Amino acid sequence: MTHSLQPNPERGNVFFYILLAIVLVAALTYAVTRGNRGNVDVFTDQQAKLAAQEIIEYGNTIAAAVQKLRLRGCADTEISFENDIYAGYTNSNAPADKSCHVFDLNGGALEYTKSPEPYFFPANPSWRQSYGFMTGSEWDGNGSTCADASCSDIIMILLPLDKKLCDQLNKLIGFSTPPSQTINGAPFVGTHAYSSTINNAAITSKTSACVHMGGDSYAFIRLILAR
Repeated sequence: MTHSLQPNPERGNVFFYILLAIVLVAALTYAVTRGNRGNVDVFTDQQAKLAAQEIIEYGNTIAAAVQKLRLRGCADTEISFENDIYAGYTNSNAPADKSCHVFDLNGGALEYTKSPEPYFFPANPSWRQSYGFMTGSEWDGNGSTCADASCSDIIMILLPLDKKLCDQLNKLIGFSTPPSQTINGAPFVGTHAYSSTINNAAITSKTSACVHMGGDSYAFIRLILAR
Protein backbone atom coordinates (compact mmCIF):
# COMPACT_ATOMS: atom_id res chain seq x y z
CA MET A 1 0.00 0.00 0.00
CA THR A 2 1.34 3.40 -0.91
CA HIS A 3 0.62 6.77 0.73
CA SER A 4 0.14 9.94 -1.29
CA LEU A 5 2.39 12.88 -0.32
CA GLN A 6 0.28 15.42 -2.21
CA PRO A 7 -1.36 18.18 -0.08
CA ASN A 8 -4.96 17.67 0.92
CA PRO A 9 -6.99 20.55 -0.59
CA GLU A 10 -9.74 20.12 1.99
CA ARG A 11 -7.25 20.49 4.86
CA GLY A 12 -5.88 23.66 3.26
CA ASN A 13 -9.38 25.08 2.99
CA VAL A 14 -9.96 24.40 6.71
CA PHE A 15 -6.79 26.28 7.69
CA PHE A 16 -7.80 29.15 5.42
CA TYR A 17 -11.21 29.48 7.04
CA ILE A 18 -9.69 29.31 10.53
CA LEU A 19 -7.21 32.06 9.64
CA LEU A 20 -9.98 34.16 8.12
CA ALA A 21 -12.09 33.74 11.25
CA ILE A 22 -9.18 34.87 13.44
CA VAL A 23 -8.66 37.96 11.29
CA LEU A 24 -12.37 38.83 11.37
CA VAL A 25 -12.59 38.39 15.15
CA ALA A 26 -9.52 40.61 15.63
CA ALA A 27 -10.98 43.28 13.35
CA LEU A 28 -14.34 43.15 15.13
CA THR A 29 -12.68 43.40 18.55
CA TYR A 30 -10.70 46.46 17.43
CA ALA A 31 -13.80 48.13 16.02
CA VAL A 32 -15.82 47.48 19.19
CA THR A 33 -12.99 48.77 21.38
CA ARG A 34 -12.74 52.00 19.38
CA GLY A 35 -16.50 52.37 19.43
CA ASN A 36 -16.64 51.97 23.17
CA ARG A 37 -13.97 54.60 23.64
CA GLY A 38 -15.96 56.96 21.49
CA ASN A 39 -19.12 56.26 23.45
CA VAL A 40 -17.30 56.97 26.72
CA ASP A 41 -16.23 60.38 25.43
CA VAL A 42 -19.77 61.22 24.31
CA PHE A 43 -21.20 59.93 27.59
CA THR A 44 -18.77 62.06 29.60
CA ASP A 45 -19.67 65.20 27.64
CA GLN A 46 -23.36 64.52 28.10
CA GLN A 47 -22.93 63.87 31.81
CA ALA A 48 -20.95 67.10 32.18
CA LYS A 49 -23.77 68.99 30.45
CA LEU A 50 -26.38 67.44 32.75
CA ALA A 51 -24.24 68.28 35.79
CA ALA A 52 -23.89 71.88 34.57
CA GLN A 53 -27.66 72.18 34.17
CA GLU A 54 -28.18 70.80 37.69
CA ILE A 55 -25.69 73.27 39.20
CA ILE A 56 -27.22 76.28 37.43
CA GLU A 57 -30.78 75.28 38.37
CA TYR A 58 -29.78 74.75 41.99
CA GLY A 59 -28.22 78.21 42.15
CA ASN A 60 -31.38 79.74 40.69
CA THR A 61 -33.49 77.89 43.26
CA ILE A 62 -31.38 79.14 46.16
CA ALA A 63 -31.49 82.74 44.92
CA ALA A 64 -35.29 82.56 44.53
CA ALA A 65 -35.68 81.16 48.05
CA VAL A 66 -33.58 83.96 49.55
CA GLN A 67 -35.65 86.57 47.71
CA LYS A 68 -38.80 84.95 49.08
CA LEU A 69 -37.44 85.18 52.63
CA ARG A 70 -36.52 88.82 52.09
CA LEU A 71 -40.08 89.57 50.93
CA ARG A 72 -41.37 87.92 54.10
CA GLY A 73 -39.35 90.40 56.13
CA CYS A 74 -36.04 88.62 56.80
CA ALA A 75 -33.14 91.04 57.00
CA ASP A 76 -30.06 90.09 54.98
CA THR A 77 -28.20 89.54 58.24
CA GLU A 78 -30.88 87.07 59.38
CA ILE A 79 -30.60 84.76 56.37
CA SER A 80 -29.21 81.39 57.44
CA PHE A 81 -27.65 78.68 55.27
CA GLU A 82 -27.37 76.24 58.18
CA ASN A 83 -27.87 72.67 56.99
CA ASP A 84 -27.56 69.07 58.16
CA ILE A 85 -24.64 68.15 55.89
CA TYR A 86 -21.94 70.79 56.29
CA ALA A 87 -21.20 72.64 59.52
CA GLY A 88 -20.09 76.26 59.79
CA TYR A 89 -23.25 78.11 58.71
CA THR A 90 -24.96 78.76 62.04
CA ASN A 91 -26.26 82.34 62.06
CA SER A 92 -26.90 83.66 65.56
CA ASN A 93 -28.91 86.54 64.06
CA ALA A 94 -31.50 84.20 62.52
CA PRO A 95 -34.92 83.98 64.25
CA ALA A 96 -35.24 81.02 66.62
CA ASP A 97 -38.30 79.75 64.73
CA LYS A 98 -36.03 79.26 61.67
CA SER A 99 -38.32 81.39 59.53
CA CYS A 100 -35.22 82.84 57.82
CA HIS A 101 -33.45 79.50 57.31
CA VAL A 102 -33.09 78.64 53.64
CA PHE A 103 -32.89 74.90 54.41
CA ASP A 104 -35.81 74.52 56.80
CA LEU A 105 -39.53 73.95 56.31
CA ASN A 106 -40.29 77.06 58.34
CA GLY A 107 -38.13 79.18 56.04
CA GLY A 108 -37.15 78.56 52.43
CA ALA A 109 -38.26 74.92 52.63
CA LEU A 110 -35.31 73.78 50.52
CA GLU A 111 -33.09 70.76 51.03
CA TYR A 112 -29.33 71.18 51.00
CA THR A 113 -28.20 69.14 48.02
CA LYS A 114 -24.72 67.86 47.31
CA SER A 115 -23.20 68.83 44.00
CA PRO A 116 -23.15 66.36 41.06
CA GLU A 117 -20.94 63.29 40.87
CA PRO A 118 -17.38 63.89 42.15
CA TYR A 119 -15.67 62.64 38.97
CA PHE A 120 -16.30 66.11 37.56
CA PHE A 121 -13.87 67.48 40.13
CA PRO A 122 -10.06 67.26 40.35
CA ALA A 123 -8.60 64.57 42.59
CA ASN A 124 -9.03 65.08 46.35
CA PRO A 125 -10.52 68.59 46.35
CA SER A 126 -11.09 70.07 49.78
CA TRP A 127 -14.64 71.18 48.93
CA ARG A 128 -15.78 68.16 46.94
CA GLN A 129 -19.58 67.98 46.74
CA SER A 130 -20.02 71.16 48.76
CA TYR A 131 -21.91 74.29 47.75
CA GLY A 132 -20.57 77.23 49.74
CA PHE A 133 -22.43 80.42 50.63
CA MET A 134 -20.01 83.20 51.33
CA THR A 135 -19.49 86.82 52.14
CA GLY A 136 -16.38 88.78 51.25
CA SER A 137 -16.79 89.68 47.58
CA GLU A 138 -18.56 92.64 46.00
CA TRP A 139 -19.85 91.81 42.49
CA ASP A 140 -19.67 94.91 40.31
CA GLY A 141 -22.84 95.80 38.46
CA ASN A 142 -25.11 94.31 41.13
CA GLY A 143 -26.38 96.38 44.04
CA SER A 144 -24.07 99.00 45.53
CA THR A 145 -20.44 99.33 44.47
CA CYS A 146 -17.74 99.99 47.02
CA ALA A 147 -14.67 98.32 48.47
CA ASP A 148 -15.92 97.59 51.97
CA ALA A 149 -18.28 95.30 53.86
CA SER A 150 -21.33 97.53 53.32
CA CYS A 151 -21.38 96.48 49.66
CA SER A 152 -20.37 92.86 50.08
CA ASP A 153 -22.77 90.44 48.37
CA ILE A 154 -23.81 86.90 49.31
CA ILE A 155 -22.48 84.49 46.70
CA MET A 156 -22.82 80.75 46.20
CA ILE A 157 -19.57 79.10 45.14
CA LEU A 158 -18.65 75.60 43.99
CA LEU A 159 -15.01 74.64 43.55
CA PRO A 160 -12.68 73.27 42.43
CA LEU A 161 -14.19 72.25 39.08
CA ASP A 162 -12.78 70.35 36.15
CA LYS A 163 -12.36 72.59 33.09
CA LYS A 164 -14.71 70.41 31.03
CA LEU A 165 -17.50 71.04 33.52
CA CYS A 166 -16.56 74.73 33.68
CA ASP A 167 -16.79 74.98 29.89
CA GLN A 168 -20.20 73.29 29.92
CA LEU A 169 -21.43 75.72 32.58
CA ASN A 170 -20.28 78.74 30.62
CA LYS A 171 -21.72 77.38 27.39
CA LEU A 172 -25.13 77.35 29.06
CA ILE A 173 -24.61 80.77 30.63
CA GLY A 174 -23.23 82.39 27.48
CA PHE A 175 -19.45 82.66 27.84
CA SER A 176 -16.99 81.31 25.30
CA THR A 177 -14.08 80.98 27.76
CA PRO A 178 -13.86 81.06 31.57
CA PRO A 179 -13.30 84.68 32.68
CA SER A 180 -10.28 85.17 34.93
CA GLN A 181 -11.35 86.21 38.41
CA THR A 182 -10.04 85.73 41.95
CA ILE A 183 -12.70 84.99 44.57
CA ASN A 184 -12.16 85.54 48.29
CA GLY A 185 -14.49 85.18 51.21
CA ALA A 186 -15.76 83.19 54.18
CA PRO A 187 -18.99 81.32 55.01
CA PHE A 188 -21.87 83.72 55.57
CA VAL A 189 -23.12 83.53 59.15
CA GLY A 190 -24.97 86.82 59.50
CA THR A 191 -22.19 89.38 59.24
CA HIS A 192 -20.65 90.85 56.11
CA ALA A 193 -16.98 91.20 55.31
CA TYR A 194 -14.97 92.49 52.35
CA SER A 195 -11.98 90.77 50.74
CA SER A 196 -12.18 91.31 46.99
CA THR A 197 -14.17 92.74 44.09
CA ILE A 198 -15.54 90.69 41.22
CA ASN A 199 -14.81 93.11 38.42
CA ASN A 200 -13.86 91.18 35.29
CA ALA A 201 -15.61 93.10 32.48
CA ALA A 202 -17.01 89.86 31.05
CA ILE A 203 -19.07 89.15 34.18
CA THR A 204 -19.91 92.66 35.42
CA SER A 205 -23.68 92.83 35.96
CA LYS A 206 -24.00 89.06 35.44
CA THR A 207 -25.39 86.81 38.16
CA SER A 208 -23.52 83.57 37.43
CA ALA A 209 -20.32 82.36 35.78
CA CYS A 210 -17.65 79.71 35.93
CA VAL A 211 -14.38 81.57 36.43
CA HIS A 212 -10.71 80.72 36.09
CA MET A 213 -8.99 81.43 39.38
CA GLY A 214 -5.49 80.66 38.13
CA GLY A 215 -3.56 77.50 37.31
CA ASP A 216 -5.93 74.54 37.15
CA SER A 217 -8.46 76.10 39.53
CA TYR A 218 -11.99 76.80 38.27
CA ALA A 219 -15.04 77.82 40.29
CA PHE A 220 -18.73 78.35 39.66
CA ILE A 221 -20.16 81.46 41.31
CA ARG A 222 -23.79 82.50 41.58
CA LEU A 223 -25.03 85.78 43.04
CA ILE A 224 -27.53 84.96 45.77
CA LEU A 225 -28.15 88.39 47.29
CA ALA A 226 -26.91 91.73 45.97
CA ARG A 227 -26.51 94.53 48.49
